[in-house]
Amino acid sequence: MTARERYTKAAREQWEAVVEAVLGNEDVDLPAYKRKAVLWARSEGCSAETIINLGQSVVLSRYAKFRKSGYGRQRVLRWRISASLADAIQPERNSNRDAEEPLQSRIARLTGIRTSEEFWSFVHSFFGEVSDLEIINHAGEGDADKPTRP
Repeated sequence: MTARERYTKAAREQWEAVVEAVLGNEDVDLPAYKRKAVLWARSEGCSAETIINLGQSVVLSRYAKFRKSGYGRQRVLRWRISASLADAIQPERNSNRDAEEPLQSRIARLTGIRTSEEFWSFVHSFFGEVSDLEIINHAGEGDADKPTRP
């Protein structure tokens, strides 16, 4: 076997291990962009076998193209909230530097989130599959017999 053939085989085996680790939720020390690319390919409907067969360079380049394209069609979400709540989430740039770390900064620091798309994906990952009753309980409503708002 030539050096080129050995290298190609080793690279494929490594990619296969990366895909299996990510999809199996195994704690493996990987660059975040590889993990995100595999999860993105899975969310696009690719099976583990398809992701492996496409190969690392194809999956990573498609993911990069997807990110560069602005995540597809976008919409602006706006809500009016109190200034104190807004400051707790995202303070103005000239705010008190001695204050507690804002939620947005804390989440971004701990998770590596850099974009609003990543932030809302993160939030959706918590509540996307939660039952109505669990959402009501998290909101402090707590009374399961109480009718929900339409």
